[in-house]
Amino acid sequence: MLDLLTMSTSRVRIRRSESCPDHASSRVVRTQSVRPLEVDDVNLPGAQIIDIREPAELVDTPTPWDRARHVPMADLLHGPGGKELSPAGKYVLVCASGRRSLAATEELRGRGFDEVYSLRGGVNALAPRPVA
Repeated sequence: MLDLLTMSTSRVRIRRSESCPDHASSRVVRTQSVRPLEVDDVNLPGAQIIDIREPAELVDTPTPWDRARHVPMADLLHGPGGKELSPAGKYVLVCASGRRSLAATEELRGRGFDEVYSLRGGVNALAPRPVA
């Protein structure tokens, strides 16, 4: 479980229902995050990149893609920003570390968005590494 107000997480273990034929034996895990190099990969052609960071965060670290849209997370999930997205579209959500974008990805997948992904490590994973 993820508490979006405090960004704290906790795990809850449950058993699969034996009475549910679709889920009792199924162990399908859907990939919800992509590596930075996959964003422009052939696996995500036409994917829309959405930066869900707050406006103040963009000042220090601008979005590295020209084609990216900026829609803060709260606006994406609870405001008009999310209403502009089509469940049939393909999206890569980006935040600073990948935590918020993964939480938003899980929420949108629960709403029927099958082709939404989180950028693993966020824009921090894209920062140039110092040469030793």
